[in-house]
Amino acid sequence: MRKANYYSKLFMGTAIVVIFAMVVTVLAFAFAPLKQTVAEVDENDSIVDFIEANDISGEIEVVKTMTDFAGNDFLLYEIDSEAYAIYSNGDVMRFIEGSPESYSPVHEYLDADIYYVGPFSYYYANEDGELVDPITGDIVEMSALVGTEYDFDEIVENYEENLQETPSISPMSYETADNFVFVDNASYFQNLSNFPIPTEDGTCGIIAISILLGYYDTFVHDSFLDDSYINHYTVGVSSVDLLDSVNIYPSVKQSFYDYIYNNHLVYSTALAAGLGGHPMTNSDLEDTMRNYIETTPLSGWLTYYNGSIIQTHANHRQYIQNDMPTLMILSKYEHQVDGEWHVVVAYGYNEAMDSFYVHYGWRGSTFYRVLISEYTCYGYFAMELSTDAHTHSDNATVYVDTEILGVTWRQSYPRCGCGYLGEQEITLFA
Repeated sequence: MRKANYYSKLFMGTAIVVIFAMVVTVLAFAFAPLKQTVAEVDENDSIVDFIEANDISGEIEVVKTMTDFAGNDFLLYEIDSEAYAIYSNGDVMRFIEGSPESYSPVHEYLDADIYYVGPFSYYYANEDGELVDPITGDIVEMSALVGTEYDFDEIVENYEENLQETPSISPMSYETADNFVFVDNASYFQNLSNFPIPTEDGTCGIIAISILLGYYDTFVHDSFLDDSYINHYTVGVSSVDLLDSVNIYPSVKQSFYDYIYNNHLVYSTALAAGLGGHPMTNSDLEDTMRNYIETTPLSGWLTYYNGSIIQTHANHRQYIQNDMPTLMILSKYEHQVDGEWHVVVAYGYNEAMDSFYVHYGWRGSTFYRVLISEYTCYGYFAMELSTDAHTHSDNATVYVDTEILGVTWRQSYPRCGCGYLGEQEITLFA
């Protein structure tokens, strides 16, 4: 999907323009459908498996025991090459979350007592005995959290009990240590640091929708978003040969969040008496997206997919193989006292770990390249453009500066995510 070869000519003179010609070839890789089998949940995982599966070169620096507020234990491993992994420590040990590219959010508080109640949901006890959320800095009374638990054995058991005849996940084994699959241009999600922030609890789905649309508008079709909602991205390169290959990360403005919230948001009243109790459901995500797309030139051009992973068994890995980033709803998630669950953007997976790479939709590089266990995911939403048509975006500008006889000439181009360069502009700097 969306695979094409694009040819561009670059002009630049000794005094003003010299002609360069270059050809950019984009190879299309087809991934065969993956065999799906029932998870063998009676086998232990281990940190050695995580290190081998992610080809991590560092050594284990710290092993920290964490608990929830009901007596369930978890093991946090910090690896000195800046990686971490968290495992349940119940009847069997199972991977829950981690990253091969960053320390955990509690890395600076490892000397304190740390409490864990789900992916990216931590509290540490400060010197005054108060509980602090290391992500938000909020202080929470212990009395408000007594009994709060994250029983991962129960989550896995629930997952298994809901499996139908066609199970949705592969064995918990590490037989293929380098089986990584990503959507095209996955670096967009891995490095996207600018995106809307929620102004109302329970609207993390709008953030996920915004990130998804930013990707589609940049790499698939320029009609997904009006240019007024795009934070234009500008980047300089060292060589003219890099102009059409450098990674770009145009983002979506806060005003788009406000627009969706005020005009197109669908939020299941069955789940909340007002926002804040739960995130948007998988059907809410689809209905909100449908409402919005109907206002764009792409109305009628999209196919939508939504459902419960453990009930419908849609091949959410297949979506990613087909370059369809997928919104996933985390189950039994508690980050704040008055909320549970969260919506993330999945853009890759590691089948060896039954885990997905996700962008969490929170500010901070720790949250952009996260692996989470498939057991933590309940619902999904994905969409596909039902045509091969591609309209170039100009969401980014790339440029190269050249100094000639003490004068700097800047050659800049609008650039689409596909690599296409628009009409050049030459600027003289004395």
